[in-house]
Amino acid sequence: MKQYTREENAITLWRKTQPEGDCLVWMGARNDRGYGNVARGRQSRQYVHRLMWEQHYGPIPTNMCVCHTCDNPPCIKIEHLFLGTNQDNQLDAVSKGRRPNSVARRGVPLRPEHIAAIAEGKRKAKELRQEEGM
Repeated sequence: MKQYTREENAITLWRKTQPEGDCLVWMGARNDRGYGNVARGRQSRQYVHRLMWEQHYGPIPTNMCVCHTCDNPPCIKIEHLFLGTNQDNQLDAVSKGRRPNSVARRGVPLRPEHIAAIAEGKRKAKELRQEEGM
């Protein structure tokens, strides 16, 4: 697969963006959840918010997500992006009400006290399931 230069990536990113409110929104291709993406080879696509992160900070560590503080999937404004684990991203979504019906694995509802305990590292979903009799 072709390796794209920083300059080629920058041109790709800036060519298809426009300001929208406080965000910088990708106007090119998007997936069904609204995340912008670009072709990288015949059968490969890359999320543009991840590409933007790499342009500014370098490679994304393994098992890390590039998350949005603005909760706007097509936004690529670097000030709106942060690194976090998948768990960080899920807890962020629940805490902001983007996933009001979220459940921990095996059907235990994530109530506010569950979210706080998990986020603070005080509890595990397994313990919560046992308490709920699941």
